[in-house]
Amino acid sequence: MKKFYFSLSNVLTYKEQLLDNLKNEHAQLLQKLMEKEKQVDRLKEQEKEVGKQIAEMQKTGQTISFLYQMNLYLDSIEKKVDVELERLIAYRKEESKKKAELIVAKQEYSSLEKLMEKKKAQYQAQVQKKEEQLIEEFVMNQRMILK
Repeated sequence: MKKFYFSLSNVLTYKEQLLDNLKNEHAQLLQKLMEKEKQVDRLKEQEKEVGKQIAEMQKTGQTISFLYQMNLYLDSIEKKVDVELERLIAYRKEESKKKAELIVAKQEYSSLEKLMEKKKAQYQAQVQKKEEQLIEEFVMNQRMILK
């Protein structure tokens, strides 16, 4: 009896490799996204701290020039936050696209895998049927010999 052969096995292998690559790319994007979120959180925390320092300095009577410099520093932190938030949004969009690609690749791979399983089940049924036919022939031949 010949062995089961799935004619689309090369395509299935390719789709599996593609799926693995997409999973890795998606994981890397998620890592970048988490790092960017942490960076934004750190900048926002720094922004709060500088804001508190400026409020304390205003109460204690710091010089106007020093307060002005601190406000410029606070403005620069706010601009960094805005820039990093834009990058964060871009990373989220990129991650969303990659996730959609991953879903499509999973569906394609899954459908090919199900097709292979169906073909294998059909093959197994044919093998079973042929074996049963061989057994029947053997039994018939034995009966003929005994008569």
